[in-house]
Amino acid sequence: MSKYDKASLVHIPSGYKSGTLYNVLPNDADGDFDFTRASTATRVDENGLIETIAIGTPRLNYPLLDGVVQDNPVLLLEPQRTNLITYSEDTTTWGKNQTPVVTLNNGIAPDGTQSSDKAVVNSISEGFYNFSAGTVTSGTTYTTSIFIKHISGVQTIRFGFAGTGFGGDNDNVFNIVNGTIVSSVANSTNQIINYGNGWFRLICTKAASATNTGGFLLYGNVNAEIQYNVWGAQIEVGSYPTSYIPSLTGSQTTRSADAANGAGTADDFNDSEGVLYANIAALADEGIRQISINDNSSSDRVSIILGASSNQVIASTHVSGSDTNLYLNTTNNTTLYNKYAYKYKTNDFSFWINGFEQSATIVGGATFPDGTLANMDYDRGDGVYNFYGKTKEVIVFREALSDTELEALTSYDSFNSMATEQLYTIE
Repeated sequence: MSKYDKASLVHIPSGYKSGTLYNVLPNDADGDFDFTRASTATRVDENGLIETIAIGTPRLNYPLLDGVVQDNPVLLLEPQRTNLITYSEDTTTWGKNQTPVVTLNNGIAPDGTQSSDKAVVNSISEGFYNFSAGTVTSGTTYTTSIFIKHISGVQTIRFGFAGTGFGGDNDNVFNIVNGTIVSSVANSTNQIINYGNGWFRLICTKAASATNTGGFLLYGNVNAEIQYNVWGAQIEVGSYPTSYIPSLTGSQTTRSADAANGAGTADDFNDSEGVLYANIAALADEGIRQISINDNSSSDRVSIILGASSNQVIASTHVSGSDTNLYLNTTNNTTLYNKYAYKYKTNDFSFWINGFEQSATIVGGATFPDGTLANMDYDRGDGVYNFYGKTKEVIVFREALSDTELEALTSYDSFNSMATEQLYTIE
């Protein structure tokens, strides 16, 4: 028996057009999500390349595992962000310390074009690039990132924030051959992501310590020669990196927020019982993000919520403005893919995560009058608490599944299956 046999709405990221995100079920236009984004945006395509997607078009992003693109895409929904760097790919506009030897358009960049620049830093000077993003605000958290590919020479390089606003140079050290973080300065959270073909994205996050000038630096780590290609610099306000925002015209460039809402009709949902299932991952462990079946408002809804507390997951039935059933769980890493299934039925509720039933905070409760639930949204029903993250699958069932069915729905077939879905490296 297929897990979709009893489903009334099935979303597996696969089909789209401008303004529409298709669902597998129901097989009609009323069953699809309305999609909006007021700007272009980028994704990783099926070839592992960074691709620009048109205004109002959903992004089916292909995950990377150790630089290898995976077979099945996920729906990527992100908040609005602005790249504070005005020329993200033109290194001739970046500040330079000392005089590196630069060859423009030397290599194939992560977007597949011959637009990355080669830099040679010799043994006399460690200096290379530094870029000012203007005035940063004390207490505000920023994330900077850059794409880099080692050619020859020493394997390590320094990358981080610079300027008085960040307390001077932040010399985080990255190994750009084996993709590791060698050392980090205080209060800087760092990542390195393998984009394949020798490219890594270096990422640093830090709160500004003063309202003053701020930017990034990219220096040699020791007095020895290093050669590398560089491309795609970004500084954005926020505590985690988002997809690359090309900034090519001398102005700061903004990517608008994604929104996917309005899937299904009242015929696709059961007011008295059902199951909401989602295989999702958050972009970061912060903020309230929600997926809901609702009445086109926040008053009546069945919700799976990633909560404001660290790694908090909430499943709730909200009837006439009040929670009638509530589950709280804080044991899972919400930035990894988790399988959530919430069953609602009068005085018969349960919440399952990755094959295990969770303990209820409010045990009993009622469901909804007939004709209440009308559509499904990637928010709480009124455009608030938008879900920003990655979706592999969302399913709605019009009946309350058995415990055996819910366990099977949220379980993994094997350890390898779990590792692959959660993008673990098996050594």
